[in-house]
Amino acid sequence: MRRKDRQVTDIQEIKAIIDKADGCRITFAADKVLYIVALNFGYERNGELPIFYFHCAHEGKKLDLMKRNNLVCLRLDVDHELEYIAEKVYCTMNYGSIIAMGRLELVTDEEERIKGLNLLMQHSDRPYS
Repeated sequence: MRRKDRQVTDIQEIKAIIDKADGCRITFAADKVLYIVALNFGYERNGELPIFYFHCAHEGKKLDLMKRNNLVCLRLDVDHELEYIAEKVYCTMNYGSIIAMGRLELVTDEEERIKGLNLLMQHSDRPYS
């Protein structure tokens, strides 16, 4: 990260960004190119680390890519605000974001699948059960 003074390391600040985000983007390595997709998500914390749950069809490009290479990059961003400083003829975008790398795994256990869907629905403010 170029601007270490802007790096978010406090777990409560990270949690606040995750809680506020209404979607995320996941980037897959697709052979010699990258493939990015927007997804809804739910999550829980396992100690300090969040475990994310996503929903998708039973077949398709995301699953095909995950089977070939399950290492992905995730991005969440919130609170976008354009800042313009006229006297400097300068503008920038202020926002909060999280970028994380990890591995996707297909959840096959029925109880865990229901738990993941519940977490996704809770994050979307729509209880499931």
